[in-house]
Amino acid sequence: RRRATAAKEQDKKMVDNTRQSLADAVDRMQGLVQNAEWKEAYKLLKYAKATLDLLESKSTSLPKWVTQDLPSLQAQVLENSGEHGGIMLKTLWELAGWTEPRRLRDYWSKRMETTEKIVPKQRNKLQTEAVLQGAVSMIEGENPMKMIRFLLSSTFTDTVVERNLILDDVAPFLQEYARRRGFEYVTAEMRWGIREGAADEHQTSDICMQELDRCIRDSAGINYVLILGQKYGFRPFPSKIERKEFNGLVSKIPSAADQELVRGSFELDTNALDEEYVLQSIDQSGAKFRKMQVLLR
Repeated sequence: RRRATAAKEQDKKMVDNTRQSLADAVDRMQGLVQNAEWKEAYKLLKYAKATLDLLESKSTSLPKWVTQDLPSLQAQVLENSGEHGGIMLKTLWELAGWTEPRRLRDYWSKRMETTEKIVPKQRNKLQTEAVLQGAVSMIEGENPMKMIRFLLSSTFTDTVVERNLILDDVAPFLQEYARRRGFEYVTAEMRWGIREGAADEHQTSDICMQELDRCIRDSAGINYVLILGQKYGFRPFPSKIERKEFNGLVSKIPSAADQELVRGSFELDTNALDEEYVLQSIDQSGAKFRKMQVLLR
């Protein structure tokens, strides 16, 4: 009996030490993520995987902070380290406390089997009339209304977990739900839809608005989902400014050197209907662009 008690106490001590090691690893990982040391953070992520496996083998409940901190850290490390091969500790819905994917959970499985009918969006009468009059460019494609397509919008850096949870847990359910009712389901995810060159050419806002227009046009139902947190989004100054307004803005900048910086980054387009200054290609992560953000506020 003494040996059994000693073994039990030793086992409890080992579990407590393991939980503390996991806590220490998460703390260190937070510091590495803040400093963008992704390779080192990835190594700790692998350690956390082994530690979680050990705790689960002992049927030990996970600390509350695991479900609070680790999903965000995991998403950021995997997204930035370039190391994606088989390291996912758990799916995000598992870390959120669910034991089954959404389609197998009681409430959602019942919703999956319901017989409500999705009504396709009605044909655009104005488009039909225009096409009959020869405006072939008005044709939007074959059967564009049998689709559910929405733009997922948020500030990127503070909603990593929320966005990934939608893609990991909600999107597969919606895709299957729509398929059973004869619809195609698409989530427009702009984190991977804008190339660096397009950003440097100041096309980000235009690309996002074009995708939103596409969702509004093609979707038979919901077309926009917004996630709001505690952070302001990116607010770039316009890439095109009318000549009179541009000159007025520049005249308010006190430093001649700063005025020259702004003027040197724009070029006057005299072919525009109203003459305007057009922002030239510039690295949006560079110091020059950041300074212009301040000067043109």
